[in-house]
Amino acid sequence: MSKRMNEADLNPLRDAVWRRKLSPAEESRLQSYLAARPEAQLEWEDELALTQALASLPQAPLSSNFTAQVMHQITREQRAADGATGRGSLWPDWLRRWAPRLGWAGLVLLAAATGFLYHQNSSQREFAQNVAAVPSLAAVPGPDILREFDAINQLRHATAASDDALIEYLR
Repeated sequence: MSKRMNEADLNPLRDAVWRRKLSPAEESRLQSYLAARPEAQLEWEDELALTQALASLPQAPLSSNFTAQVMHQITREQRAADGATGRGSLWPDWLRRWAPRLGWAGLVLLAAATGFLYHQNSSQREFAQNVAAVPSLAAVPGPDILREFDAINQLRHATAASDDALIEYLR
């Protein structure tokens, strides 16, 4: 059963003829389509003549900054369209450009502030533990014990001297 070619089947052939010469199978499919539709014959001939004329034109040289120029023109047209619709941007251009960098800087500042607050909290906790330990210092003897310090200190020196004398005697 042969499949009849329709307009949708012609489009791939049209695309192919723009890029290359048609294969014999494609050429026979085209001829059978054109034989069934004589009105499409003139349209196809025009299409083929236009394709050949375009192929014969020399390639236009592109400037070195072609992409930058295209992107600049797109931006300019987008701004003009925004101005025409009154839509505009909620964010100024400089903020839109710097927002990603400011986001990272904010993240770093947040991490630093969190670390600082954690350190402060741990220092306060340590201070509270030290203050809680102060009542246990009440068991330390008072200043009365220091009244006899000089007498005790002299005994220690006298004992050391008598120990030296005893060691000499035992030798």
